[in-house]
Amino acid sequence: LKSLEAAFNQRQEVKLIFWHHFDALGYVPRSWQNALAEMGKQGWVVVISSSRLETGAANQLKSLGYLISQRENLGRCLGAYRDFCRLLEQNQNLRDRIDTLVLCNDSVLPLGGVEPFCQQAENIHKQIRGKEAKLVGLTDSVQTRAYHIQSYFLSLNSALLKTSTWTEFWDNVDLAGSKDDIIQ
Repeated sequence: LKSLEAAFNQRQEVKLIFWHHFDALGYVPRSWQNALAEMGKQGWVVVISSSRLETGAANQLKSLGYLISQRENLGRCLGAYRDFCRLLEQNQNLRDRIDTLVLCNDSVLPLGGVEPFCQQAENIHKQIRGKEAKLVGLTDSVQTRAYHIQSYFLSLNSALLKTSTWTEFWDNVDLAGSKDDIIQ
């Protein structure tokens, strides 16, 4: 939390990307390393959540100034998102400084290279500013029994982050069961 606060103190506008990673061997694809590096250059605070990072990857990511949060891979990416959002809720002084939060995972590679991915994140950041609570995803789906926004890339503004609806969602999400059960 102290490292997160220090990163926030270096910025007037806090754009935060929380990237959840899982690889049994701890490898981080070069495409993601490059995309996250560019996000950092564009002023985003980068937090990486992983249950295992290979030593070389961990050292590379730390050298770029990223914050690394190690946790058990419980509940897939939604479990990581929930834990992080609950942590922010418990530290509202940090939560309230976030202008845009991107919750993202490694299930899809940033195709097309670094620039399209980073430009899309910037475009969404600009679109969701304002006092109205907003949540944007890159892809929606009817793959399961219900329509949903896919969780590999979610972006929300500070107005949503501060709502009781957002907090209650994470308090009530059930991470037990299959992937389809979690989506439901």
